[in-house]
Amino acid sequence: WHMPPAQSAPEQAPQTPHYPAPSYPSGQPVPYPAYAPPAGSGGGLSWALGFLAYAFPFVGAIAAGISMASVYRTVARRGVIAEENARSAANWGLTFLLATIVLPSTQLILFAVVKPSSDELNSPLIAPFVIYLLIAALHAVLTITGTVRASTGRVFRVPFAIPFIRRAR
Repeated sequence: WHMPPAQSAPEQAPQTPHYPAPSYPSGQPVPYPAYAPPAGSGGGLSWALGFLAYAFPFVGAIAAGISMASVYRTVARRGVIAEENARSAANWGLTFLLATIVLPSTQLILFAVVKPSSDELNSPLIAPFVIYLLIAALHAVLTITGTVRASTGRVFRVPFAIPFIRRAR
């Protein structure tokens, strides 16, 4: 068997296909996509730390309040939206921390001073405990809403949080 020598063609540069620029059927150019903030730049971490409140009863609530406030300076460096969300989360975290300490303490002091009988447990003596449960439920709603809004690059403010950290002027 004899194979003829392969003929080599002169080498040419590979040709890339030329595609027309993308456009709508009407011939209008495709607009640029809407601006999306970089991941992690909305301050969602500040709000997400609020979920620590549900890891361990009472201790988790204290940890959540402290951690939501303690990351303020770090998260605030990521931009204007992150700073607003971090400040709002820190103010709510500190408000929740204050409620977590004051309301159960008030409940314990009331029970120590009044020493209620089992018939008196339906009285106003349990008001601090009920208020704390309502605030804890509100904390869950605010944490979820704040985390979702911050992750989409929007600012979430809590108007009834105590303004421990004010906006720099």
